[in-house]
Amino acid sequence: MGRKRKEIKVEGEEPIPPQPKGSYFSWNEALDGILIKCMLELVEKHQVENENFKDVAFTELETMMNRKLPGCGVKVEPNIRSRHRKLKREFMAVHLLRSKRKQGWDELTLTPMIDDDVFADLLKVHLNIKNLNKKPFPH
Repeated sequence: MGRKRKEIKVEGEEPIPPQPKGSYFSWNEALDGILIKCMLELVEKHQVENENFKDVAFTELETMMNRKLPGCGVKVEPNIRSRHRKLKREFMAVHLLRSKRKQGWDELTLTPMIDDDVFADLLKVHLNIKNLNKKPFPH
């Protein structure tokens, strides 16, 4: 019988499910939150140049994540860089939705709530907002 992998616990937060074995790293909302907190710490420490993360900053993110979540196994390549790109794309798209349609943003649930016909018009111009309407963005 195989051993059960332990949940990763962060002080004061819900336990994070264990990572599957192998090279695949599974991100979830809790891990995204920790990654974003680490990125904000680097920005506050002025370790990010011109709002861009450099190689040194990504290495520091890996160290910070592994310090906060011992045994999580997150690596710069491909885990942190690819998640950073995805979060950045989503942030830019949500920023666009909020700036274009302020009345279509639910502050309570942090969700864009744009009428389907208006969203279809926006989608013609901005392809990167596909699948983002009515999806919460907690971070």
